[in-house]
Amino acid sequence: MEYFNQNKQNLRNTERFVAIFFSLYSINLCISVIRQKQDAWIPVCIFITALASWAIFLSKYKTFRTRAAITTLLIQSNIIIYATHTNDLHAVIPTFMVLTVLVAFYGSAKLQWLTLISLFYIIFYHGVITSSFSLASKETLFNLLPQTGNILCLELIIYIWIKKRNQDNEEMYQVIDALVEAEQSKDDFLANVSHEIRTPVNTICGMSEMALREHSLDKLREEVFDIRDAGHNLMALVSDILDFSQLQQGKMDLEEEAYNISSTINDVINMAMARKGDKPLEFIVDCNTEIPCELLGDEKKIRRVIMNLVDNAVKFTNEGGILINISFRKEDYGINLCVSVKDTGIGMSEESLEKLFERFCQLDTRRNRLEGGIGLGLAISRALILKMGGTITVRSRLGKGSIFRFVIPQKVLNEKPIGQLNNRENLNVATYFDMEQFDMLTVRDEYSKFIIHMVQQLKVKCHVCRNLAELKRREKLTPFSHIFISLEEYQEDATYFDRLAKHTRVITVIERYNEKYITNPDIIRLYKPFYMLPVITILNGSRGNGGGRQMVRPGKFIAPDAHVLVVDDNTMNIRVIEGLLKEYQIKVTYASSGHEALEVIENMCYDFVFMDHMMPEMDGIETMHRIRKKAGVYYQKTPIIALTANAAPGNREMFLEEGFDDFLAKPVEISVLERVLKRNLPEEKIIFQQKETINNNTPDTPISETENHAAALHQTDGENLETTEELVIGDLNVKQGMLYCGGQQQYLNVLEMYYSQEEEKRQELETLFQKQNWKDYTIKIHALKSIMKSMGADTLSRKAKALEDAGKREDIPYILNHHEEMIAEYHRVIGELRQCPFLSHVTAQKTPPGKQTGNAAIKNEREPLPELDDASFQQFLAEMEDSVYSLDGEQMLAILAKLQEYQYCRTALSEKLEPVRKKIEMSDYMSAFDTLNDIRDNLKNKTEGGSANA
Repeated sequence: MEYFNQNKQNLRNTERFVAIFFSLYSINLCISVIRQKQDAWIPVCIFITALASWAIFLSKYKTFRTRAAITTLLIQSNIIIYATHTNDLHAVIPTFMVLTVLVAFYGSAKLQWLTLISLFYIIFYHGVITSSFSLASKETLFNLLPQTGNILCLELIIYIWIKKRNQDNEEMYQVIDALVEAEQSKDDFLANVSHEIRTPVNTICGMSEMALREHSLDKLREEVFDIRDAGHNLMALVSDILDFSQLQQGKMDLEEEAYNISSTINDVINMAMARKGDKPLEFIVDCNTEIPCELLGDEKKIRRVIMNLVDNAVKFTNEGGILINISFRKEDYGINLCVSVKDTGIGMSEESLEKLFERFCQLDTRRNRLEGGIGLGLAISRALILKMGGTITVRSRLGKGSIFRFVIPQKVLNEKPIGQLNNRENLNVATYFDMEQFDMLTVRDEYSKFIIHMVQQLKVKCHVCRNLAELKRREKLTPFSHIFISLEEYQEDATYFDRLAKHTRVITVIERYNEKYITNPDIIRLYKPFYMLPVITILNGSRGNGGGRQMVRPGKFIAPDAHVLVVDDNTMNIRVIEGLLKEYQIKVTYASSGHEALEVIENMCYDFVFMDHMMPEMDGIETMHRIRKKAGVYYQKTPIIALTANAAPGNREMFLEEGFDDFLAKPVEISVLERVLKRNLPEEKIIFQQKETINNNTPDTPISETENHAAALHQTDGENLETTEELVIGDLNVKQGMLYCGGQQQYLNVLEMYYSQEEEKRQELETLFQKQNWKDYTIKIHALKSIMKSMGADTLSRKAKALEDAGKREDIPYILNHHEEMIAEYHRVIGELRQCPFLSHVTAQKTPPGKQTGNAAIKNEREPLPELDDASFQQFLAEMEDSVYSLDGEQMLAILAKLQEYQYCRTALSEKLEPVRKKIEMSDYMSAFDTLNDIRDNLKNKTEGGSANA
């Protein structure tokens, strides 16, 4: 701890001071001895003792107390050497007193009394051994007794002072310990509360998502949207608390990975537009298109920081605009990524700026009660930026707005710019924006600067027109290839622009809710904010209306050729994960122990392994290490994912350090599971669903990415979350259980399976408890905690967790005192299940889940793929190009899935298309199209070259 380090430094300073003063005084004694013409060896000995004290100090010999004791003995030896060779006892007394005070700096009462030894030795030596003075002489006694009394008084005063100081220090340390413990308790409390809040919030969000899938009534959907948004806002709040707690404890690590900054920009823009709501704010995004397309860094934390700054700007800006500027500067190590967020809001005073980044700081608490927040956003942002090696600054004036700017270093993996313009010489662009439509002068100036900067970056012929008459005049002289206007300019002369759109690309920059005012299908809609990347896409040839929309991510997918191994000693957990994977048509094989997993993995190749942590005999970590030690690339490369309920802060990093490839916490959240599957399944085995099969919304309804994904997650037969009668099972949290198990039918199956085995499970726990086999008891109680959480038995799950924690810390008295209480709750839950009428309608599966034998477990050999001719390949390329210009990443992946079903020039295309898929996933659409073209050309040239050689 910090104060211990400070105390350690203070002790070193004390040692240094004593050594310096002792050396100076020893030099003074040497001079005195030489002037008295005493033996030559005496000053040598005195000087050697001083050098010895330095040797002890510099060598850091053993402990501080040991070094202090040795140095005190050296000081006493100096006094004795000097005193025994001088006849003037009066000259010895000052020396003795000075060095006695010097020893007091060590703060040890025992060492202080040690100095009296030398005093009595000197008196004994001169009075008895050498008889240099007579103890019987009254004159000698009158001279000696006062001086000795003065020394003893000095010793007593120093002793009392040392004892009092040590007592005060001890009390101070106790206070500091209490403060540190309180601080740690606060951090633990924040972490625990955050985790506890996450569970019901996750249920709110999950159930609202499922309701959105199943219901189409507008009123119901509107209310569920409100529930979901409230849940997500609360989850963001809890995340802030948890992240701050982790930052305080130093447990938050960077997760560096390759990313495309254009994807980050698009995510930020979409979230920012949602945050501003109905506020009349203009968002201006000025992004340097020369930023390298592939960077290495923690993209999630960068996005988090930008969104925190944008949230802050939106919160304190009621009118005007917000400017997001993203640029870079080249460095030897890569680039410095520079981001600034400027607003025209209420601004801040100089006094407020000084405490802006303090934790839990809200400069205007009354306003924050209206806008929300707990004052952690900026503190977290600053901590994250410093963690990434960057800096953050802020400039603000009260009533004038604020500018936040941060710079972070990033490594570059691909120097290619994020925006590239094709056929620049064939473009002739015009812009016409009436700046008078913006009430605030600052917004007009920023828009004007942005347009100028855009023209400078694009390096195309561009005519900035100030009014409609100027645009018409210039258009007659030189036809334009593209004309950019806003809704106000379009409405100024709609007939003219409709006629112009028949032969010129007219792009209208509008808000989404104003789209109804433009009915001409030839007019291209570019949704605000108006920024560089969609402009480049349109100039490169896009004819669609997706200019300003978010780059669509693939939603629903299946993987019917994928095969995974689930290792868990709890069959209910296996049933749950199998039910969740069924949605993706993934085949599952299971192993109920580490030993069985080692046998099963040798009989078949799996795409990855889900590995439980706490299992009897051989836990998940040991099993993973034994798999890795097997000979063969397959055992070294197959991803092994930790599937465990140990999801406390720091455990994810612990599992990854042990060698696991990924981490999934139980109970499993669907969205997290999907991300894990995408990261670890072979890309050629993932098949994304076609857009038309997953989009059930009407054309007039704007669809966000989350809604689109929710619509995609349709239910399989027999697993609808709806039921004709309400499912109530005692006080079980049925909705939570259905969410964790993946549907009602799967939930009921899990309940029946556990109900049929409850006596066996209870007896196992009782046996282990009676035998006091606490290691296996802890493992079994861990499994009980997890499955009860999935069943919605929250009270029993909490009691099991408390016993598990006690087992881990070997708190046996707690287990002995609370085991019966847990068993009583166990009987109560089983009693609730016994009275449940729904379980009688469910047919239990008699065969273990996922256990595959015979031909069903053997992958069928595929028939030879059909050959793709040049004309068909060209047609696929044309479709891909159209998708590129409309920024439709989902459609691009669908085209890629079709291509994988063919071979070209006698080469299976599925083997070649992985780089294309990765670029699409990173939203680098143009580069993905170019790569696909290169693959076609390389295969064709290779075949033609082989034919020529033949």
